[in-house]
Amino acid sequence: MENFKSGLPIRNAILFAVAATLHLGGCATLPKSGPQGRAITRDAAHGAFTLVEVDAFAALPVAPEPAKFRALPMRSALDVNAIAPGDTLTVSLYEIGVRIFSPSSPTESASTFDPTAKNQQIGPLEVSREGTIRLPYVGVISVIGKRSGEVEREIEARMA
Repeated sequence: MENFKSGLPIRNAILFAVAATLHLGGCATLPKSGPQGRAITRDAAHGAFTLVEVDAFAALPVAPEPAKFRALPMRSALDVNAIAPGDTLTVSLYEIGVRIFSPSSPTESASTFDPTAKNQQIGPLEVSREGTIRLPYVGVISVIGKRSGEVEREIEARMA
């Protein structure tokens, strides 16, 4: 009788009931590993796949013939050094004689011959979406897919 007066068994029963309720509530939130039955029938009704009743091995449908694949054609390796739209180029021109690109000093006239080579850098020039750059006295040059040596030779040919 002493235990009933202290309330220990009643308190233990309440604690057990609360703990059991909390543990059972967790079962509803466990993850599931596949679709539910109504999702399967709904998707089958919308034509995602066909449901087949199977009550014997002979009722299994015949598997479709596997697709026949052929090898893809060999692709040439990409040239990572080729110029592409968005690249920036700097063009260095060396002038000997009369200066075209670099400014002459105030004491020299524009037609004075200078026997030393002067480097003039033009750029940075961004390659346009169309794959071109524009240079003074040369015009628009298509540089897309070319290497720097090819562009150099084209500039030299146009400057000649």
